[in-house]
Amino acid sequence: MHAVALDNSAKLVAYTILGLAVVAITALFALQLYRRRKEEARKAAAAAVADDGRLSRSSSASVTDPLTFGAGAMTASPTNRRETVAYGYLGVAEEYVGLDTGACWSVLSVTLPGWLPYLVIDHRSVLGRPGVPPAAGSQVPTGDEAFDENFVVVTSEPAVVSRVLTSEVRGLLAHFPLQRVSLSGRTMLLRTFDDNKLTDTVMQGLELAASELLSTAPAFVMEKRPKIGELVASLPSGAEPLMRGFYGSE
Repeated sequence: MHAVALDNSAKLVAYTILGLAVVAITALFALQLYRRRKEEARKAAAAAVADDGRLSRSSSASVTDPLTFGAGAMTASPTNRRETVAYGYLGVAEEYVGLDTGACWSVLSVTLPGWLPYLVIDHRSVLGRPGVPPAAGSQVPTGDEAFDENFVVVTSEPAVVSRVLTSEVRGLLAHFPLQRVSLSGRTMLLRTFDDNKLTDTVMQGLELAASELLSTAPAFVMEKRPKIGELVASLPSGAEPLMRGFYGSE
C-alpha cells in the first residue's frame, strides 16, 4: 500500500511538472507571437511614414500644400517640430507660421496603418481663408443642426460622413478647440486655431484629441487604397474603433 501511495505521488509530481512545462511553452509562444506582430506593425508604420513623408520632411522648407499644414494660409513654414506618439501610432507635432499672414498655429499629424477615406472638418469661423474649405470634395451636412452650425464637412463620398462622424465623435469635435480635422492618404491631421504655439500643453491637448477620436470613432482605416467606387465597401464593418497601435507602451 505504501508503495502504491509513493507511485501515485510520483505521478502527481510528474503531471505537475508537465503542466508547468505546457504553461511555460504556451507563454513563450504567446510572447513570440506578440513580438512578431509588434514588429510587423512597426514595419507597416515605417512604410506608411515613408509613403506619407510628414515625419521625414525637412523642418526648414516652406510648404504650399494646405492639407499638410491645415490650411488657413497660402504658404506656411514649420518653425518647431517634435516627434510623438498618439494612440500607439507615430506622429509629428509641428508649429507653423503663415508666410502671408504672420500667424502661428500647431498641427499634429498621425500616420495610421492603412488608407483613410478623404474627410475634412473645418470650423465655420475660418471659412473663406486660403484652403478653407478645401476645393477637393463636396460639402455634406451631418444632419446635426448644432454641429453643422459650427462646422463644415467636406468629403469625396457622402456615406463616409455618417460612418465616421457619429454622435459621439461630433460631441468630441465640439469639445476640443480645433480649427481643422482631416483624414487623407494615411494621415489624420489636427490643426489648432491661430496663436497656439507648440507648447507642452498644446501638444498634450492635440495628442489627447487624436487618441479620443481614434478610440471613439468606428474604425475607418482600410488595408489598401480602394478602387474608384469601392470606398464605402472597403471600410471596416462594425462599430469597433481602430485597435491601439504598439508604440508608446508595451
